[in-house]
Amino acid sequence: MTTEDEVISTLREIVDPHTNINIFDMGLISDITVKGDSISLVFRPTSPFCPLGIHLAMNIKRRLIQMPNIKNANVKIVGHVQEDMINSALLDSP
Repeated sequence: MTTEDEVISTLREIVDPHTNINIFDMGLISDITVKGDSISLVFRPTSPFCPLGIHLAMNIKRRLIQMPNIKNANVKIVGHVQEDMINSALLDSP
């Protein structure tokens, strides 16, 4: 079974290209929940207008689903001017 520590380790591999710091240590991730083969979390970009918000959110989801024993990843973006559109795209993506 996947642990929260393993999720955090995966998130630390995702680097914000503007700062070269990983998204977890930047404090952009909260509310991590692991239940069986599913992970959910909240992602808050560095700015409400972050041009990489959708790219980072999709990358987070893709990386989580690639983890062993994980079939579902629910990534919710908050604090972004286009959060409704991005969250809709995240729900529709595999």
